[in-house]
Amino acid sequence: DSATVTIIVNPTINAVDDAPAAMTAAGGTIPTVITNDTTNGTSSIIGTNVTLSPLVSNGGLAGLVLNSDGTLTVPANTTPGTYPATYEICTLPATVPTATCDSATVTIIVNPTINAVDDSFGPFSVSGGNTPLVLLNDLLNGNPATIVNVTLTPGVAPTPASGSLTMNSDGTITVGVQTTLGTYLYPYTICEVGNLTNCDTANATIIVAAPLVVTEAFSPGVIGVNGTTTLTITVMNPAGNPVAADVGFTNPYPFGVVNAALPNPATSCGGAVSVPNTVSAQLLGGMLPAGASCTVTVVVTAAVVGSYPDTIPVGDVTSSSVSSNRAPAGATLVVTPPLVLIKRVDRLEATVGDFVPYLISLKNQTNLLMTSVVLPDI
Repeated sequence: DSATVTIIVNPTINAVDDAPAAMTAAGGTIPTVITNDTTNGTSSIIGTNVTLSPLVSNGGLAGLVLNSDGTLTVPANTTPGTYPATYEICTLPATVPTATCDSATVTIIVNPTINAVDDSFGPFSVSGGNTPLVLLNDLLNGNPATIVNVTLTPGVAPTPASGSLTMNSDGTITVGVQTTLGTYLYPYTICEVGNLTNCDTANATIIVAAPLVVTEAFSPGVIGVNGTTTLTITVMNPAGNPVAADVGFTNPYPFGVVNAALPNPATSCGGAVSVPNTVSAQLLGGMLPAGASCTVTVVVTAAVVGSYPDTIPVGDVTSSSVSSNRAPAGATLVVTPPLVLIKRVDRLEATVGDFVPYLISLKNQTNLLMTSVVLPDI
């Protein structure tokens, strides 16, 4: 006689709690949670021997996403804390009538972060002034740092030979009147309010510089109609300043003055000089050491009699490291009408050997003194 014994092998699944995963408040992705899970004694593989259910619990972490590959995405700006999230896997193929599933916990630890970012302020003139807040680009847990959520501790203040630099409680820095020209580093530290072990340090760079000085001249300053003259613009970086970087300006001419047919733009300032149109000259990217001067030259002309004042206003000559010009520059080109030539002979007839007087006169039609006048008579 024979008999049958039925052996039922039940599927097994084991979701294993994962090691805590730490990250900052900036957020990010946590590796797949099923790496240490097993199904029927072998490694669990999503889509092969297990299915991954939606999160059973986000552990209080709003915005937490369980991705199809088992990774977890933590959103940026998450409040620091510990979040025990729960997930579930089930055997594949699914058992009936009851699915065979198991759940496990992955603990997500979001650590507080603080980021003090270096600043650069200026250039300031010897008149002094206040910087913006050093906190403007600093972050706490991915959000802007403010005087409410962080404490601000100034470092050792720079000590210029004259004047002063003082970091105020609101995060601004006061540059005193007549502070010695130069570049200063002012360190500071910020800490999270209520968590004074969460701190970071940065440096504020403050540049104090005398303004650029600019002058201009036409040579010659007086021309005839359609004559040419060279406009020279001189820029000076005062001694004691840092190197003037990215020196530049655009100078539109007074109405009636235009670039000559051959303007020949040139500069000793470095960078690039150009005549972007017929009525202006431009310098970009110049570089000028402290105590040095440089020039920009261009040949111009005018077709109408008159006086043409050219002006470079306050603030038009700029630099990324030195204050722009605090005084305007100006020069005037005078365009005069031509001299009038009169030649008169009193006698209409003469014989050989006769003395024939004649009169040559020049008329100056302006109120300007004409010098070095040459009159060839052939």
